[in-house]
Amino acid sequence: MSFKAKTILKNDIRVFKKDINSMGDAFEALENFIKEKYELQTPFIIQYEDEEKDLITIASSDDLEEAYNQAETNNSVLKLLIVPDDVSMPVYSLTTELDKSQVEKDNNNDANNVNNANNANDAEKKENDSSSSSSSDDEENDQAMPKICGGKIIR
Repeated sequence: MSFKAKTILKNDIRVFKKDINSMGDAFEALENFIKEKYELQTPFIIQYEDEEKDLITIASSDDLEEAYNQAETNNSVLKLLIVPDDVSMPVYSLTTELDKSQVEKDNNNDANNVNNANNANDAEKKENDSSSSSSSDDEENDQAMPKICGGKIIR
């Protein structure tokens, strides 16, 4: 049996072809192909897009067979997304890939939202401090007022 798939890492698309005896052979050969061709030194995840546009992880020969059968049913070549297992790298979609500037804009917007929330919390705290005469009320407000620091809510 001849196995064919397109592998995609960022903007780098490669074609994997192999005569195989079983999907187990294909899965092992595919992993080796990805490591060699993309020169990956770190772990990676292999995914495909199902008919509902969800990204499904391929972690076994059974998963690969399911993906391959779906592609055959749709008379298309199996497209596999390669995602390095690195949290600092953005996740890409097979249908719409974010460009670097959009990722940077999103990150900047997140940082601005955190700063705005912290400024609002500080302003509210100052308002509470100036309008309240009792120090025990201020302590209760400080304890009840959540703060946002580094994208996390701190109580």
